[in-house]
Amino acid sequence: MKYLLIIVSLAAILIAAGCVNQNTTFVIPTQTTTVSTIMVTTTVPSIIVTTKAQETVSKGVEQSTANIQMIGNVYGIASNSATGIDEVTFSIGLAPGAMPIDVKTMKIIFSTPSTTPITLTQGATATTSSFTAKLGASNVNSMNANEQVIIAFKVSPVTANTKLIIELKPSIGASLPFSKTAPATITKTNVLY
Repeated sequence: MKYLLIIVSLAAILIAAGCVNQNTTFVIPTQTTTVSTIMVTTTVPSIIVTTKAQETVSKGVEQSTANIQMIGNVYGIASNSATGIDEVTFSIGLAPGAMPIDVKTMKIIFSTPSTTPITLTQGATATTSSFTAKLGASNVNSMNANEQVIIAFKVSPVTANTKLIIELKPSIGASLPFSKTAPATITKTNVLY
């Protein structure tokens, strides 16, 4: 309101001085997604100010926060602890208030500091090029509110103290990147930290 009075006063001075036209529109940004518009329609010396109510501008606004959140630990499974971790598994869920996610269009990018990033897509079984998304024992194609979906995929053996870089990329919403490190001693089931 304070800014509105300042703009109205400034508009009156500019019109009286002949610096602006009688039908000049002043736009006042009040927030990142809201603007107030003041239209000054007058003949000097009397000033009539009409204000248009706040309009919400929402065109082209893309979601900037991740819809996905990690739930619990990230595990590295080793079928042979001498060669290293060969499977990664973790649980994900929706962030509070997030819309359901189409898991079949989600992609996972996996790499280590010494490997090229690999893009994984959803599949029926976990491989080095596809991940599984399960709710309990069943494969799922979508993730809804209050569900914990277990993601699993295979990797070329990752040795002790190696950093694993993972990025979850849903088709809508922001990506969820994170990194974990393999422990100093590899066992059959490892909590990555």
